[in-house]
Amino acid sequence: MNYRMPGYQRLFDEWKLTHDVRADVLKSIRAREENSINNILNYTGDGAQDHKGLQTKDLINDGVAELELKALLGDERFRQLVAYEKKLQQEARGKRLEARRPGG
Repeated sequence: MNYRMPGYQRLFDEWKLTHDVRADVLKSIRAREENSINNILNYTGDGAQDHKGLQTKDLINDGVAELELKALLGDERFRQLVAYEKKLQQEARGKRLEARRPGG
C-alpha cells in the first residue's frame, strides 16, 4: 500500500478531505486488503467448493469496502479512487510481464 500513498494523497488533496475522512478512507482500504490477504492465506485449494468459498468471501469483502468508501467519498470520488487503483494494477501487471520476457 505504501507505493500507492502518494497517489492517494494527491486525490485527497484534490478532494480537500479532512484529516479524519482521510484516516477513515485509508482504514477502509487497509481492512479490504488485509481481509483479501487473509482469505488467500486461508484458502486450501481443496477443490471447487473451496474456490467458490474464496470467491464469495472476496465479493463480500469488496462489497463491504465499496459501501464504506462510497459513504465516505460519494460515488464520483469512489469511481476516481477505483480508476487510480486499476491504473496501478495495470502498470504492475505490465512490469511483471516485461520482467518475464527474455532480456527483460
